[in-house]
Amino acid sequence: MAKAVATVVTEGIIDKLLSLVADEINNLAWGFKAELRKLQNILKKIQVVVKEAETMQVKNENVKDWLMKLRDVAYEADDVLDEYATEILRRKMEIRKSMKKKVCNFFSPYSNPVAFRLRMAHEIRKINVKLDGIDKEKNRFQFSSSTNTTSITSIQKGKGVQETYAFLDDIADLPIVGRDKDKSKIINNLQDCCGDEVNVSVLPIVGIGGLGKTTLAQLAFNDESINQHFDLKMWVRVSNIGFDVKRVGRLIIESATKNSCNLENWDMIVRKIRESLGGKRYLLVLDDVWNEDESEWNQLRKCLGDAAKKGSKILVTTRSEKVASVVRGEPLMHRLEALSDKDCWSIFQRRAFAIANKDENADLEKIGIDLVKRCKGVPLAVKALGGLLRTKRSKEEWELVRDDEIWKQYRNDNAQIMAALKLSYDDLPYHLKQCFAYCSVFPKDYVIYKHMLIWQWIAHGFVVGEANDEVSLEDTAEKYFSSLLGRSFFQDVERDEYSGEIRKCKMHDLMHDLAQSVNGDECCVIDQLSSNSSSNSSINDDDDEDVHQQQNKLRQIVHEKARHLSVVAPMGSYPEPRTIVELLSSYVGAGGGRRLRTILLLRDICKIDYNLFDYMSLNLKCLRVLDLSRRYDENREVLVSPEIGRLKHLRYLNLSCTDIEDLPDSITNLYNLQTLLLSGCRNLKQLPRDMRKMINLRHLGIMFSGVEKMPVGMLGQLTNLQTLWGFVIGSTGEFGHLLSNHLRQLGIVFKGDWFHNLNLHEQAISGAKFLKDKHHLRQLGLLWEGNSSIPDGVGLDIVNDVLLEALEPHSNLKYFFLIGFPGIRLPSWITKIERVVIVNCPNLAFLQDEEEEEERNQNSNLVSLNALWMEHCPNLRSLWEGIQGFTSLKRLCIRRCPYLTRRYNRQTGQDWNKIAHIPDVQI
Repeated sequence: MAKAVATVVTEGIIDKLLSLVADEINNLAWGFKAELRKLQNILKKIQVVVKEAETMQVKNENVKDWLMKLRDVAYEADDVLDEYATEILRRKMEIRKSMKKKVCNFFSPYSNPVAFRLRMAHEIRKINVKLDGIDKEKNRFQFSSSTNTTSITSIQKGKGVQETYAFLDDIADLPIVGRDKDKSKIINNLQDCCGDEVNVSVLPIVGIGGLGKTTLAQLAFNDESINQHFDLKMWVRVSNIGFDVKRVGRLIIESATKNSCNLENWDMIVRKIRESLGGKRYLLVLDDVWNEDESEWNQLRKCLGDAAKKGSKILVTTRSEKVASVVRGEPLMHRLEALSDKDCWSIFQRRAFAIANKDENADLEKIGIDLVKRCKGVPLAVKALGGLLRTKRSKEEWELVRDDEIWKQYRNDNAQIMAALKLSYDDLPYHLKQCFAYCSVFPKDYVIYKHMLIWQWIAHGFVVGEANDEVSLEDTAEKYFSSLLGRSFFQDVERDEYSGEIRKCKMHDLMHDLAQSVNGDECCVIDQLSSNSSSNSSINDDDDEDVHQQQNKLRQIVHEKARHLSVVAPMGSYPEPRTIVELLSSYVGAGGGRRLRTILLLRDICKIDYNLFDYMSLNLKCLRVLDLSRRYDENREVLVSPEIGRLKHLRYLNLSCTDIEDLPDSITNLYNLQTLLLSGCRNLKQLPRDMRKMINLRHLGIMFSGVEKMPVGMLGQLTNLQTLWGFVIGSTGEFGHLLSNHLRQLGIVFKGDWFHNLNLHEQAISGAKFLKDKHHLRQLGLLWEGNSSIPDGVGLDIVNDVLLEALEPHSNLKYFFLIGFPGIRLPSWITKIERVVIVNCPNLAFLQDEEEEEERNQNSNLVSLNALWMEHCPNLRSLWEGIQGFTSLKRLCIRRCPYLTRRYNRQTGQDWNKIAHIPDVQI
């Protein structure tokens, strides 16, 4: 990824240098100041030609090699400057605590500032020598821009921020075009049982990549008539990482039972499949099948046929005609054809033209029609081109895209599809190129959580621009995501049911291929068990294979230039005793992977002990992102070594849903840490007492953990917090008046003695009004954990109502959820919030009193409620009396609320007429 990385890394270094010059340069040791100035000047000279070099490298291998050298040295400089900035921060923290040691160890850079600065000066001097050589080498390429003093920074940043982020993520919700007939045929074939001579028949959908085979299968799979026709539906993504019959069998069991399956013996797998599918007419989708081995397929099909009720169907999507002929066994096959020019133009128009002005768009339509024809009826390519051209309004810009040399490089039909995708990538600003290319660290078809992705982007410094009180780095990263989504680099988005925000997405296989191609050797994806792989690398857990041979394989995969690594055990795989993590631990311990900045352990069930942390802290000095989390239904055994405190560059640490019992105090030495995720760590009872030292922390997640109270004095120091999920109101009753004013998302948990201690409630009520001042807060959650039954005579029901009323947030709040509330009445301010979720409130009986109702009826401005979910509130008798006047309310969902279900039933409810005006009602 030389072309993406070289620009971004040098940009980041210059920004960091400017900051150092402004804040610290007067305090630098002799020689250091001059070396920093020299580094700055060399980088600026090189930076002028980087953009041109990116273009030239396609045809000139020497230029490509030059960019790779620049990338590697830029990374070295970034690490050195990061280390220096971290040491400055550490010393400031020591001064703040007034804990300077009287005796210094002159052999330790951490206690001797002179020795440390001399070492830094030496490191910068070495980097300058390398960069000086790279600067001289550039002259032989005769870059035309070498005489131009305009910085790439000004060119890129002046490109038009508004155009770059011209897309709203609503574009992800546009309807599917041109596949109605295909959908009808698929559904008819799935429901047709006539002539079936076997219990289960197979229908392949075959077509080239990007045509929409998976999308078509999803349309049929989710159709209501299919839901009614089949007793059981299963979806299994097979992909091209190797067709292992046992693995596919386990995946089928997991999809059928919704539980994990660790069976290894084939006979036991067959028995479990028969048990799960027996007596049911089922639909099984096998998505993205590449296996051409007929014997393996017949083995699986026999098992599925024996377990099937007559009329069962298997729907297979594949790019390969040979695969389709192997799996079908019947003459029936659905060959997915290219979309018509008319349908492609319809897709293109929706994306390319921001304004539906025929006169304004007339000059562009002729060019657009020509470009759409080059997409050969492939919707993915059409969407990508439409997204690219939406940012360009002039005829000249459209002609540049049409006449680009890349169309000559990719001449055949399939290659022209990649040309359209590559054009869209090449047009991205450098920071978006980096963000997109980084996504190749995830395996194909991986579900990517948006908020975690953008936090990782920020951790790596990919998000440019200065944050301020109104626009945070997270806001900018959200715009990055929307821009990439609008250009179809992401797809298959899933929205949160309650907030309506995008939570998850995937990358199309062709987009993933593009990310890998521009990435080069930066990212490595290791599949633990697969034996043959085209996109990922594999290591077999073969007991007969020598450990030394496996380590050699690992050394080839995680080579010296690798920066980002993910370790993947595919869903349905069974962990062998010697896992890839053990191999990785020994490999890192031997000094391998020294340049790694990212380690993600994805879908792997194994123990992670002290060794991995110890080896990482000793040898992975550049690590920025570390994710050891598990799914919510499966805890991973993790032992966190005290040595973790040595990973001083670490900015993102995810330990969610692991069984950690404590965090070492040394973790508070991670001054650069921005994200710490501990949600679901039920065995974790407390946080380190010195967390106030982690002043760069932006996101802290401890929801559903065992933490019972917050460390004393922590809140006042963590002034950069944007997200705090799981702020605990425990035995102290201490409230959050010291919480950061930058908070965007806050989750408060009431636990411990809360339910039975009146004094705690009184303390909390007195300090509860702090939320009024948090004008950046957009999401607020309140969760009561524990036994919500209230002892007779204590009066806590009334006190809880008063407390909730006192917790009124700022009017900017958009989304509020309430879980386990033990009180009997909702606060008056709740209708001022746009989206409200109320779950598991067994004592809740009233939504308002008469005075509140009368005031609301007299002033309609008191109601902003747009969407309301009520779930498991068994004692709630009615909604607001004046709900028919809630004109802003567009969605109402009621579940497991027996009184409300009867009262507002569409056919028989006495008060149905009061909610009949709401467009979307689900009861």
